[in-house]
Amino acid sequence: MWTLSREALLPGVGGRVSNAYFNTMMLKIGYFVEPSAQGVKPEVLLAVSGQFATYGDALLTAQQTAQDLEAHSFSIDWPGGTSDHYFRDGDGWRLK
Repeated sequence: MWTLSREALLPGVGGRVSNAYFNTMMLKIGYFVEPSAQGVKPEVLLAVSGQFATYGDALLTAQQTAQDLEAHSFSIDWPGGTSDHYFRDGDGWRLK
C-alpha cells in the first residue's frame, strides 16, 4: 500500500495545509425549481460544489441554501456516483 505525504500531494504548501483540508469530502449540490407538470423533469436553479467535513454539514448547508433560494428540491451527489434527493415537505425537507 502506498502512502503519500501532504508535501507530495501539494508540493511547496503541503506542510502549511491544515489536517482539516485532508479530512473533508467534495460534494456537488444541485437545487431545482418545482416541475411545471407531472412527469416533467425539474429545471436546475443552481449547482455548486464544496468541501464539507461531514455529511451533516453538507445537509445543513444545502437545506439553508434551498430555503433561501425557495427551491422545490435539492440533491447531494456523492463522489461514487450516487445521490440523495430531498423534496420540500411543508416547512421541512423529506428524503426521497
